Amino acid sequence: MITCVGIAGADTSSTDWHVNAGESITGIDSDSNRTEIGILIIAHGSSSESWCAPVRATVANVSLPYPVELGFLEKVPGESIEDAVDKLNMWNVSEIVAVPLFVSSSSNHISEIEYILGLRDAIPGEADLVQVNTTANITLTRAMDDHWIISSILADNAADLSEDPCNETAILVSHGVSDDQVIFAGWNESSVSLAEQMLLRLRHLHNLDIKGVRYSFINLNETLHPDLAARAVVEEISSDSTPVVLPRILSPGYHTKKKIPALLENLTYLYDNETTLATHPALAEWIDISVYEAVSDLSFSVYDGDSGEIIDLTIEEAVAGHEGGKLCPCVAVAWRASQFALSEVWSGVAQSDLEITSAHPSDGHEETFLYILGNSTEDYTIEMPEGTDPKNLTIENYVYTFTKKSTGDSVTVRVKDDVFPDKLFELRKKCKAGTATPDEKKAFKLLKNELKDGFLYLPMDELFDSEVTYSKFDTGILVVAHGSPREMWCAPVRAAAHNVDLPYPVELGFLEFVPGETINAAVDRLDNHGVNEIIAVPLFISSHSDHIAEVEYVLGLRDSLPGAHSASEMGVMSSVEERAGTTTFASGKEVMRSVVQRGDKYFILISA
Repeated sequence: MITCVGIAGADTSSTDWHVNAGESITGIDSDSNRTEIGILIIAHGSSSESWCAPVRATVANVSLPYPVELGFLEKVPGESIEDAVDKLNMWNVSEIVAVPLFVSSSSNHISEIEYILGLRDAIPGEADLVQVNTTANITLTRAMDDHWIISSILADNAADLSEDPCNETAILVSHGVSDDQVIFAGWNESSVSLAEQMLLRLRHLHNLDIKGVRYSFINLNETLHPDLAARAVVEEISSDSTPVVLPRILSPGYHTKKKIPALLENLTYLYDNETTLATHPALAEWIDISVYEAVSDLSFSVYDGDSGEIIDLTIEEAVAGHEGGKLCPCVAVAWRASQFALSEVWSGVAQSDLEITSAHPSDGHEETFLYILGNSTEDYTIEMPEGTDPKNLTIENYVYTFTKKSTGDSVTVRVKDDVFPDKLFELRKKCKAGTATPDEKKAFKLLKNELKDGFLYLPMDELFDSEVTYSKFDTGILVVAHGSPREMWCAPVRAAAHNVDLPYPVELGFLEFVPGETINAAVDRLDNHGVNEIIAVPLFISSHSDHIAEVEYVLGLRDSLPGAHSASEMGVMSSVEERAGTTTFASGKEVMRSVVQRGDKYFILISA
């Protein structure tokens, strides 16, 4: 039953409130102003289809909610970078995230790509390069370098080849460069890091007691770096262990099938010329997380219950108070769990109406949650599961409950089991107990960085499960206001609704101009409480207004609108399902009728 009581509130005749459909007004509805994004994946290219095929397969396996196109720098006619951008233009994208499927950022090819994408000035001697034609803004991510996913792929490839790890040494073989020592330094730096990461992964995650991991290059200045030449390293290792040769190369082709075997002719080693980075399924995951890192919005909003003003929360401010600005996994997961609860599951929550209960005792969690609560320590509680303590944590400690004090409603957010890397908790326990070896400490640090990246950049529905509990009420209060694109107009209205002192759930819905805070959304929230009666209070100055008729129509209290208005003109979309109810007007007159049950979305675009 919907009861429409009294008329009071705002004059809404000003025409300067009109905005474009979909334009973000309050900052709370993060999806309302979502940029149209396209993904451009760039590979070098080869005249050999056997080289291109694994690259195409990798691109086909990405899991992104955006259009994705592959473009080759050269050697693949009809599939150039320009061709790929033209295809993205057909999607009318305004943002393009370009991911270079290159092993190293230290490469002249990266400079060529930057020029083609219009991100740098012309390159001397490269007059044949053609720039793309697009109005979209382009962001170029980093190449693979020493990313932890790349080290994981290489460790997996080594483990697959290994036969007797105690007597084996893994050797990375990278392309390198011979004529530019600045560029070579970048190759060398990432190789050092990858070799160290691989050793930790093989010993502590794959449980292979391998003798060591080395790195080498196909192309280098052998006068300056004789000890890093591929043949020299394999020969040296062969004296006391079996070399396991791993190409740090994108796709099988000339280098894996001819160049490396020729360099190592007459030597004994373990090797698979078909196993490269692109033949591993995790390379698609590297593309995914590179894109998410580029596009992720790590901010969300609550509002001040007293003033009604929006409070923008940022992870930069949250991390500022933690160990001198250290962004650790605990800060990352507390932040994303809060973002999930307060912008995806709920929205428009008053900061002063919020309580947070955490099952994790860390300082990073506490400092992050207190920032979100406006440093209200009485609204933050730690409740650790039985059998856990600060030194002995489990998956059960990554559970957080957000509660609205005014209604008792709560949402519990739990990190999914498969988010945590294998051995994480085992290594953590050893580190906290003081029994971890130096290598085990390094392995734990590696897994923490991996976990932090996942918490920060993976989609929230891949990270968390949630359970929402609503207190049940027979009656709910719907406060209806006109709305405005001006936050200074909306803030006092929100404050008024928040300060209503009634023993019922109270929700505010705007007739127009405020995406995510519509009348329909407010009624949906009241429905969550199981109410069978809704008392609607219009915050309008006069009953003599077409807007009142519009509100009545939206609430299902009248069949049609006066004058030229119609359901199609208002953009109202509803389901045909009906629910019986009693509607009561200010006069007290009761009318039994059917009230249209609204669908998931209402779009009301009315000229003021």
